Amino acid sequence: MAQLSFHARQRASQRGLAQDEIDFVFHFGRKIFRTGIRFIFLGERDIPERYQRSHGYLAGSTMLVSKDGTILTVYKNPEAIRVIKKKSKNKRKTPQPA
Repeated sequence: MAQLSFHARQRASQRGLAQDEIDFVFHFGRKIFRTGIRFIFLGERDIPERYQRSHGYLAGSTMLVSKDGTILTVYKNPEAIRVIKKKSKNKRKTPQPA
């Protein structure tokens, strides 16, 4: 069971995601590290065949997870994987003023 931040609990409630659904996405979702944070994206192909009927509606669910494993936010966007893959792999460092 993953730990949720206050913001993530709020968003999950607003979006109708129960804890067991969040755990499902956390377990089966694709883990991608970009811009200093871990994204977990659950695509249709990531859902095992035996769960397609019962959990297929979770396809497109995305979570942002901090380094300590706390889920920061949850949302659903089937196109999110495209945006995530375009992000830089590392956090950009802003140049220091002279």
